[in-house]
Amino acid sequence: MKRKPLPKPQYYVVINQDGLVFSGMKHGKFEWDCDWNNAKPLESSSTQYLLRENKCELIKQEEILWNNYGILALDGVLAANN
Repeated sequence: MKRKPLPKPQYYVVINQDGLVFSGMKHGKFEWDCDWNNAKPLESSSTQYLLRENKCELIKQEEILWNNYGILALDGVLAANN
């Protein structure tokens, strides 16, 4: 009997109410960055504390399109990366 391959995990970028992305932890505190290139994609199961502690939103990593100039497209809307 063949085993079915495990599904690829879905990764998300966490964005807070100020439009900053989660970029990691430093000295036990959440770090937020306005540069989306520094975003740290997480699996859904790893976002529980972020969502509980802050007013945040999850965006699927595959929905964010990047180019060499740091411009991103999100749901068809272009935004300049500061």
